[in-house]
Amino acid sequence: MYGIVRQSGGAIWVHSELGQGATFKVYLPWVRSELEPAGTAAPPARSLHGVETVLFVDDDAQLRALAERALRSHGYQVLVGANGEEALTLMTGGAQSVDLLITDVVMPRMQGPELARRLRAIHPGVRVLYITGYTERVIEDQERSTAATVLQKPFTPSGLLRSVREILDAA
Repeated sequence: MYGIVRQSGGAIWVHSELGQGATFKVYLPWVRSELEPAGTAAPPARSLHGVETVLFVDDDAQLRALAERALRSHGYQVLVGANGEEALTLMTGGAQSVDLLITDVVMPRMQGPELARRLRAIHPGVRVLYITGYTERVIEDQERSTAATVLQKPFTPSGLLRSVREILDAA
């Protein structure tokens, strides 16, 4: 959470007293944006369902479970890995094919961009969706390719499904 708040130009204030507990205050900058005029029609909803195979890799077990549940409930075949090494082990031998890699950018043992490079060596056509709480500069510093899309954390299951569908439909 601290990283997201700092990236947004905000701050966190903490006050703690022994035996009294702690108070956390999160300060975020004011954002002024234009509201859509009333009566603006929403774009037609696209189906978020699919049958493709998705490899989801993140070191957060709760996020893996949430994403797997959301993707499976919409028809996707899902493989999950806790880190890059585990994901590559799943994919070694080429028996399993994957249409989309969804990976955290910063993970222990192997960073997301390194996993993407190594997976593309095995499956050249795989598309990549990075998920991260960091800025896109982190990815640019690690991978100069623009062939990947970034979804900022935190995200909703519907946000994940929309991103997945957009990437797969663009192919």
